[in-house]
Amino acid sequence: MKKFHKPLSVLLSLILMVQLLPTTVLATSEFAEKAPGQALFGGEDGDRLFVSETAYELAPGITEYVTQTNIASGMNQNIDFFCEANPKDSNVKIVGAYAGMENILENNTVSWRMQTVSDQVKATQSYYNRSAEYDGYNIVAALNADFYNMATGEPTGLLVIGGKQYHAPNGNYYFGIKKDGSAVITNDTSDATITELDYAVGGANLLVKNGQINIGSGGRNVTYSAVGIKEDGTVVSMVCYGQRYPISCGYTLIEVAKMMQARGCVSVLQLDGSGSSTFVSRRAGEDSVSTRNNPSDGQERQVSSSIFFISTAVPDGIFDHAVLSPSNEVYTPRSEVTFSAIGADKSGAHADLPFGLTWAV
Repeated sequence: MKKFHKPLSVLLSLILMVQLLPTTVLATSEFAEKAPGQALFGGEDGDRLFVSETAYELAPGITEYVTQTNIASGMNQNIDFFCEANPKDSNVKIVGAYAGMENILENNTVSWRMQTVSDQVKATQSYYNRSAEYDGYNIVAALNADFYNMATGEPTGLLVIGGKQYHAPNGNYYFGIKKDGSAVITNDTSDATITELDYAVGGANLLVKNGQINIGSGGRNVTYSAVGIKEDGTVVSMVCYGQRYPISCGYTLIEVAKMMQARGCVSVLQLDGSGSSTFVSRRAGEDSVSTRNNPSDGQERQVSSSIFFISTAVPDGIFDHAVLSPSNEVYTPRSEVTFSAIGADKSGAHADLPFGLTWAV
């Protein structure tokens, strides 16, 4: 680790140079062509302006984006966590999950309960690691999904896991992964449609329909979770940082819809929000998931269903690239900044850093 001082405020752009080995790999921002201050969409308090976005490649085909926006007055900042992947990618699986997932996978039975998203991931990953059927499955991101009975954990809407329906639909929209691997957001409850599903979790309002905003203005500024689908089938999840004024001030539902529309989603489903909103990820080189947002309860809330982003890329433990932190952050004059690096292989799994590293800023 080395410490550097810069006399001016700077946007840190770090390079790790290794002789005869690849340099640091940086995923491309979804808003890479957006200039700071450029309007993403209009709102009641003025345009929502792009400030910055940092991309983290979690695994081949799965990318996390941390996006910061504000309004012209600077008094309505928001930080959001997005995850994008196309379930048609050979290295990607997106699945619906539930508290006590290991019991569902092993015994094909469900017992209504609640569990934090982090604990759902850890328990399910433990089962994957000891199951030949799920060998090579690595959960690299997850978020909360459906609304639920807070006394029992029973989900409100449809729950399908591994092609088996565990909870009936309630007429609301749901997010599903069909047996052919494609993603769908629909409220179709016909037997023909349900039997095509491999996984499904329920939601509430359809925020974007056929590329158009599908909800009116008004409502409270709170923390939300949502999932959407782009025209090419890419799945996009969104989780707000948490209502922590002035760090992140929250949105109305129409602002969530407009943000997801700005990312290219043609269909967007509202998931459970407020204290339930949780996003966890395992960034390249890390060994386990960490909670990325700041849940409004001050800690992760126990929830019911969730959505997992899974990589099936095979780890080989051979160093491919380094992940540096901090990255793409702004510091005030004379700040003292400590840099660190961890190694990753081609799958995004941890790999030891080689000797002979050179740091440059």
